[in-house]
Amino acid sequence: MSYGFIANAQGIGETSTDSISSKNSNTLDLFVAPRFSSNQFVNTWATFIEIGIGLKYKNKWELNISYAKSVDDFNKQIIFPSSHKYDQANIGVQAQYLFFNSKIRPLAGIGIQLGEISWIPQIDASDTFTDHIFIYNIFIGADWQINKTFAFQVNAGYIFPGNIELVGLESNDYQGLKGDILLKIRLLNLKP
Repeated sequence: MSYGFIANAQGIGETSTDSISSKNSNTLDLFVAPRFSSNQFVNTWATFIEIGIGLKYKNKWELNISYAKSVDDFNKQIIFPSSHKYDQANIGVQAQYLFFNSKIRPLAGIGIQLGEISWIPQIDASDTFTDHIFIYNIFIGADWQINKTFAFQVNAGYIFPGNIELVGLESNDYQGLKGDILLKIRLLNLKP
């Protein structure tokens, strides 16, 4: 499951509902999105800390570019009896569409990440294997506009990778559920 934070700064003195209804349909918002995420990996879960920056267009479309780093050392015995160390970093792009103009809005989106994976298959191994893979995801979720400054978002989705050539790992090791929690923070409003 993944957890993230995205905050939207809005005008002072208006409620979040007022802000949504009165917002110019042509506005372009810039926001920052720290995130904590987790997804299925083999028979356990991989956890990531993530930071992103994004744009919201016409209060409907959002595009987010992010960098994620795994925070698990995977010293558990998950693949080999003597499996040792695993590390992963991702650069990704995610797009989503928000339905309706209400305080709580359903959403749907897609994303793609380029991941760099490092893997030591055995405790006494001297070599670290490295590979780069593409990871795709689809998701649905909900966005809750807390106030003019913050919006809270949760996602649930599914990830699937491209070809993997890393020793000891296969494509289906990276296929599974993914979740996100975000607190969006709007930094700037750009009017066309």
